[in-house]
Amino acid sequence: MIVELSSKLTDKELGSMKFMCKEIIPNRVRDSLATSLHLFEALEERNKLSATNLEFLKHLLKTGCNKREDVLLLVENFERGNVRIVNQCIQQAMDIDTHPMQESGLRDIFQVLEDNLGRDAFHVLRRLGVNDDVLDRLRSDYPRDIKEVIHQALRHWEDSVRHMEPKTKIVEALKKESRNDLVNKIIIL
Repeated sequence: MIVELSSKLTDKELGSMKFMCKEIIPNRVRDSLATSLHLFEALEERNKLSATNLEFLKHLLKTGCNKREDVLLLVENFERGNVRIVNQCIQQAMDIDTHPMQESGLRDIFQVLEDNLGRDAFHVLRRLGVNDDVLDRLRSDYPRDIKEVIHQALRHWEDSVRHMEPKTKIVEALKKESRNDLVNKIIIL
């Protein structure tokens, strides 16, 4: 992420960020920082930047890069990815029973929906019975990650319909929303 971020920053933005670090990095060191990668290394050495500590970096990008959404989004996506990995590790470490999605064979179906629903997601999820409170909470938790919203909503929904045939319910909801393209993909799974 740092390498990709560095490639997107201009010399002017680097200069602004270096100036913002004058309290953290001494002048002689700051003057020798020729690239944003060098700046990020200096921040890592001073415990201002790490894979789990991105707040100062986000502050630098918001202030020194005129709130460029593309670079902020890159960091936020990386941060969300780390949270998912940490959560997965915690779940594995706790040796929790396999989630019903894995047992019921719905993983592939859920993946098709996550990859293809897009703007129709909320209509389909409501038809399945996921209430608006759950959807609002998930949209708040993952504001820029519709796939994660869909994934979490489907897991929530699956927990409430264990006694039913989930695949049939999903196909019915998709048909009611005229998403026969997805019905055809799901039927063959």
